[in-house]
Amino acid sequence: MGDGIQKDKEMGIASLAFDKYEELLWMGTKSGHVTSYYGTQMQKYTSFQVHPTDEVRNILTVEQCVLILTPTGLRSQLRRGIPVHTHTSDDM
Repeated sequence: MGDGIQKDKEMGIASLAFDKYEELLWMGTKSGHVTSYYGTQMQKYTSFQVHPTDEVRNILTVEQCVLILTPTGLRSQLRRGIPVHTHTSDDM
């Protein structure tokens, strides 16, 4: 179980990634939600919905942003949760 998991949607954590540039752990759910946690107490830093139904397949951190992959899209977000760019395709 993790933050952003809704009872009426498929439950579970689909991906985890350690941030290479900040002291953050990123978690993506099967219901398209992403949350980051910081510190030894795992306090929530940011939390946002990436897609209304698709699972988060992978999370990659780069110096400028976080890249989030779903079955139909690739999204770039600032670590504060602000979306930068979204690319969608049925052929992902």
